[in-house]
Amino acid sequence: MLAPERGVSLLETMVALAVWLTALLALAGAQGRSLQHAREAELRGRIDAAVENLASAIQARPDSHWVHYVEAGYADHASPQDCPAQCDPAQRAAADLSRFKQSLRRSGGMAERISGAVCRGDVKKLPTAASPGCGGSGPLAIRVAWRSRQGRGWQEHADVWPLLP
Repeated sequence: MLAPERGVSLLETMVALAVWLTALLALAGAQGRSLQHAREAELRGRIDAAVENLASAIQARPDSHWVHYVEAGYADHASPQDCPAQCDPAQRAAADLSRFKQSLRRSGGMAERISGAVCRGDVKKLPTAASPGCGGSGPLAIRVAWRSRQGRGWQEHADVWPLLP
């Protein structure tokens, strides 16, 4: 009578190793997606904070000064501007907008390409990276467009924050 075989065959070992590697790859993929979502949530939080700061600054001014915050596009007020202690409403608005644009640039890396503008337009029409969607009429709003990594590609995002007097 032959003794029962002990041990594990090579085929069983390879199957067990394949199952283990598949589970490990799935775990690594889940970790990667989790990090991507955390980065996107952090980016969105920074954008929201920059928008909230600008909205607070605008709403602290008299309604008659809001006209100084209206921009034609993303490139307006892109260069740093400072407001001396005694400055007029236009200079104050330019300084607030400049700080907002700097905050957006600091929020994301070069790859995210965050752009923002304050203008009038249809709040239902979202801005794009190419255009803030400004029009001559409609409510005054802060319009921001950005992009973030989604898997192996990039996805564009946008939002509009209406300003209420």
